[in-house]
Amino acid sequence: MTIKSNFSNLTREAPDPIVETMTKYAQDSSPEKIDVSIGVYKGEKGESYVFPAVSKAKKHLFENDPGHSYTNMAGIPEYTRGARKVVFGERYANEGKIASLQTISGTGACHMAFLLLREAGLTNFYIGTPCWSNYGPMISHVGSTYSTYTHYDEKIRGIDFDAVLEALNNAPSKSVFLFQACCHNPTGADFSKDQWKRIASIVKSRDIFPVFDIAYQGFSSGDKDVDAWPVRYFYEQNLEFLVCQSFSKNMGLYSERTGCLHAVVQDLDYVPNVQSQLVALFRSECSFAPAFGARIASIIINEPDLEKEWSQEVSDVTTRIE
Repeated sequence: MTIKSNFSNLTREAPDPIVETMTKYAQDSSPEKIDVSIGVYKGEKGESYVFPAVSKAKKHLFENDPGHSYTNMAGIPEYTRGARKVVFGERYANEGKIASLQTISGTGACHMAFLLLREAGLTNFYIGTPCWSNYGPMISHVGSTYSTYTHYDEKIRGIDFDAVLEALNNAPSKSVFLFQACCHNPTGADFSKDQWKRIASIVKSRDIFPVFDIAYQGFSSGDKDVDAWPVRYFYEQNLEFLVCQSFSKNMGLYSERTGCLHAVVQDLDYVPNVQSQLVALFRSECSFAPAFGARIASIIINEPDLEKEWSQEVSDVTTRIE
């Protein structure tokens, strides 16, 4: 006898191709297999790599056990302040123009960014292609819409900057443009400083709202500050924008889901409003972000010796993968 289900109207979704490839790799017993699935940095023998700075931070954490109580809905303060410093630099991070929220890694940061922009009435997105495959579904998931333009031209094996400029110049005001600050996924084709300056000029003149995704800070040039240049330049231009940040790659905290969302607000009177909206939106999602990865990241960022060691490790990893 067939029983009618309340879920009978649901279709079976196709698995994510990257995750499916990762699963097949794990199940394959061949000694000659090569993992070309998800972006995870591994050691010489293909083992999961743990940054030495992360190992030291974990030891410090275990020796000073903070317990397992709830933290803060906006995130662990030492972590969000530290994360802000990593991407904006010490000076800009402390000027009071930035509202920050601890998120479920970079994916969660993007999701919360799209939710916040929906609340602000900014629902018309533009994304350059090819791009990370999750952008479109996440934008649609919050009820917003998106258009695409060509970021990378395979014929010239480089950025189609004319197409980028055309999209910026033809988009309606208040449109949201989603940019990757460095290590463009999946092409690796990043804008030059001059190109970023032209983009910023159009953004300002045409009232475009930028969102930066910075998932690989440090892995483009080997220097975290160099890779954060586009974000800091836009800040210097007195623009409002969002930054979706992740420590999955540059600290190897993949499964700990360690991210942050930053909102740059030019009118200081509205920073508390944005901060409260971020907390309210996150409350309806999951209330509190996981603490373990954030505590590890916080120790590394805020301990000068560990931060210096981590910065060198990022540089070394970049050299190895070039």
